[in-house]
Amino acid sequence: MKIHTGLIALMICSALLYGCADDSSSSADKSTASGKYDTSLSAEDLDVGYDESSAGTVSFADAKAEVSGDGTQAEGAVVTISASGEYVISGECSDGRIIVDADKDAEIQLIFKGVKLSCSDNAPVLIRNADKVIITLEGGTDNVLTDGSEYSLGDDENTDGCIFSKADLTFNGSGSLTVNGNYKHGIVSKDDLIIADGNITITSEKTALEGKDCVKISGGKTVLNAGSNGIRSTNDDDEEKGYVSISGGDISIECGSIAVSAVTYISAEGGSINAVCSDDGLRSKGDISLTGADIEISSGDDAVNADNDITVSAGTVNITESHEGFEAKTVTIDGGNISINAVDDGINCSGNKDNEDIDTAAQEGVCLTMNAGVLNVVSAGDGLDSNGDLIINGGEVHISVTENEENSALDCRGEKKISDEAEVLIN
Repeated sequence: MKIHTGLIALMICSALLYGCADDSSSSADKSTASGKYDTSLSAEDLDVGYDESSAGTVSFADAKAEVSGDGTQAEGAVVTISASGEYVISGECSDGRIIVDADKDAEIQLIFKGVKLSCSDNAPVLIRNADKVIITLEGGTDNVLTDGSEYSLGDDENTDGCIFSKADLTFNGSGSLTVNGNYKHGIVSKDDLIIADGNITITSEKTALEGKDCVKISGGKTVLNAGSNGIRSTNDDDEEKGYVSISGGDISIECGSIAVSAVTYISAEGGSINAVCSDDGLRSKGDISLTGADIEISSGDDAVNADNDITVSAGTVNITESHEGFEAKTVTIDGGNISINAVDDGINCSGNKDNEDIDTAAQEGVCLTMNAGVLNVVSAGDGLDSNGDLIINGGEVHISVTENEENSALDCRGEKKISDEAEVLIN
């Protein structure tokens, strides 16, 4: 064990070799938990091909739309698509709509090939009924969708996004899409929302991207400027839904609330996430797993916040501003390179997140474990704070506690163990 102290004296209590120090069981538990969620993409999600000779067409002009092919109907500038198939959509219209209203088993591909569509009082794209809709952004084209600041809705309508879908919705292709959500949200799916590719820019009054059952992002470049949440999944009725999975792509978020929010699970396996937010950066009511993404967060509250578990095994996490860097019941670091700047604790493990805890006893099941990787913490509160156990089995830990001499670099109520394999620097 290599421990170096600078301005702050480090006192280490003796510890047992068991308890939450068993990192092998911890890794197995996390793998089992992540297996509950389907983070994969189908072949259809990735397929951008279509047969232009047989595809239906929709061509917008200023006050009307020209259509061809079975399954398309135009009434002025309102186009309804009612059958499975491929549809190439182009043209400009200042007040028009695309409505998908097909059989519940229908699979539909909309190829956006230079479409610029505004709708003053409703969603420019409404997917009312289908099994799955894929929007392919044709390479080399720019596509723009804009809604108005007020919607004219019937009593049974809940449309609240510039693109609003009651079916699974996928975006692919290498073209660009700009969404201006002036009413509430940018893109909403009441089922799955998948971004496989594309250059997508969303400006929204409220949430930019919402998939009730899940949000999956595997590629492309996504730029979100949202009045409230950047990305969220909201299904709290099914324990295998309500998650966000990021496996690739370049994601930039600037928002007035939470950057990425999920009910059950957030997974960041690859790609990059750059978030500037007034509330939490990543927020899950369940677990968070960071296994290879490059993440940078400037948050007004906690940067990475889970009710249950946070695990980090690879990638980089750079928290430039936060109240607390990580907060969860358990935090397990198996690898990666983590830097945290916090005005309170760098990492806080607690089993009582919602209420003031006046009991000083160790909390059962609460643990902060570091097995490998590099961790740099600069904090005005405690560097590492566990209301249960604190175990450092390996890796490099660098902690600087500033401003408040009442706080400490390593603080815990239960077992504290630092292995000979670990290197800890306190200054």
